[in-house]
Amino acid sequence: MATLQAPAELLDLKDGEAITFRVLRWEEDAFTIFPPHAPGGKTVRRLRVHVPLEDKPEFPHYWDFTAVTLTAQLAAHLARPDLARLRFTVTARGLGPKKRFQVEIGLA
Repeated sequence: MATLQAPAELLDLKDGEAITFRVLRWEEDAFTIFPPHAPGGKTVRRLRVHVPLEDKPEFPHYWDFTAVTLTAQLAAHLARPDLARLRFTVTARGLGPKKRFQVEIGLA
């Protein structure tokens, strides 16, 4: 698995915050994060989803997801043949290591 190019654009939603996006393409790699509970670093799966300019006008035009529960939910849908027609809404629930994500999928 190749390392993705910088910069990283890690999603950081507060409790109750949400983002909505469509996926143009996606990539993944292993990535080291430095959360408070692992100050020496922890290697996780990073899922990068490239999104249209309308969904994220600021550069870079992708999001990097590292939360295990979120990447598992998204990965299940990224191989769908109708991926280009889908709109994802990700909502954060909770704080810190206990934060979970609600993923809703609809048609774009």
